[in-house]
Amino acid sequence: KKKNKKKAKKKKKREQKKGKRDE
Repeated sequence: KKKNKKKAKKKKKREQKKGKRDE
């Protein structure tokens, strides 16, 4: 289940990038 944690981290970073672009 460690792999899932890594995926979630990547998703969070991706969402953060989207938020910055939206600003």
